[in-house]
Amino acid sequence: MKALILGTGGDKLAFKEAEKKSGSNHFGEYEYYQADDLIVLPRHKMAHSVAPHLINYRANIHALKDLECEEVISVYAVGSISDKLLPGEIGYVTDHIDMTHSRNNSFFDGTFYSLKHVNAENQFSSALQERIKKVLPAIKGDLIYVTTQGPRLETKAEIRAYKAMGCDVVGMTLSTEADLINELEIPNLAICYSINMAAGLSSTDLEFIGDDEVNKISQTIVDSAIKVLLNE
Repeated sequence: MKALILGTGGDKLAFKEAEKKSGSNHFGEYEYYQADDLIVLPRHKMAHSVAPHLINYRANIHALKDLECEEVISVYAVGSISDKLLPGEIGYVTDHIDMTHSRNNSFFDGTFYSLKHVNAENQFSSALQERIKKVLPAIKGDLIYVTTQGPRLETKAEIRAYKAMGCDVVGMTLSTEADLINELEIPNLAICYSINMAAGLSSTDLEFIGDDEVNKISQTIVDSAIKVLLNE
């Protein structure tokens, strides 16, 4: 089984041949689509109704283990901080900085699983990165993602600080997911696409790319991800 985790934009795509399913585990309930050997998990649930800081990440990610997923591609809409990824472009993440708080971001906290400290040096699969570059040659690489708490967008001062820290893109979900996927030792490719320049980095007020462009980019990513996961 292979898995695709989708968020803003992507989770609204129609998976006509996929069956809607739900499940539960020790950490809570989750929803997903299934088409043959592919699982599509909408991180905000099917109705896109759960804010980033309220997502039950542990239930979602442990679902990958419950469903015996061998690889996962996770997709994120982001704001651009550096010129390594500009609005409308697609890239993959190689590292991240976690600025969230009060989230359940580990399975190994001594409650259900025993206390354990997990190495976080190499959380993303280089093999999957090489495979996506063959399917999507224009993809940008080596991006550093900073995860903020949400649901509010970042201030200009925060973005200046993240830029000084060396971050390329900003979003609200990756770090929590990546840490949990890493703990379960599932190969993970994190793809992001930019929908705006982050606060204070545009010559005008905060502007987002249009819905039509978001839908087009999301479809390109989903089609490419499925080819990589299913070796098509």
